[in-house]
Amino acid sequence: MSINTILTDIGIQSVFNANNLGFEAEISHIAFGDGGYAPSYTATALQSEKQRVMVAGGERQGAKQIQLTAKLTGDIEFWVREVGVFLNDGTLLALYSDPVKTLGYKAAGIDFLTSFDLVLDRLPDDSVTFTVDGNNLNLSLAEPLIQSAVAHTKLAAITIKMLQRQFHFEKTLEGA
Repeated sequence: MSINTILTDIGIQSVFNANNLGFEAEISHIAFGDGGYAPSYTATALQSEKQRVMVAGGERQGAKQIQLTAKLTGDIEFWVREVGVFLNDGTLLALYSDPVKTLGYKAAGIDFLTSFDLVLDRLPDDSVTFTVDGNNLNLSLAEPLIQSAVAHTKLAAITIKMLQRQFHFEKTLEGA
């Protein structure tokens, strides 16, 4: 998924504070809500947070880009219209929202999986890292797996058609 997040002023300050102490700032949670608005650099929280989860997976894409994955579970249901990326100290680092667009729908009892790239363009290279919940869910493998499944399904359909034709051909020969 491609979403344009903004880095919050308080998030940038928290990263600089951690870096000045000799540490990388650490992303630990992603929050989702149903508020739709134009995000502000001065934001400190989502306007209508519905669920916050630990980062389910991640992968560094470069010095200023991290791919993050999240998995929402449970009986809660809502239109996902805002996303917040939080540091391990609870600070809102990045925010996405749109007054009109939705990112998807979290249905009750159905897992909502999402993955997006977080661009850290207003921060020093490699100043932010992330922790995952232990499973390190990687959705970047989903597309190749889907393509493989589609190819296998097509091959199975072709095989079935060939067998059907062979069966009909043999039946025709028996009747002649």
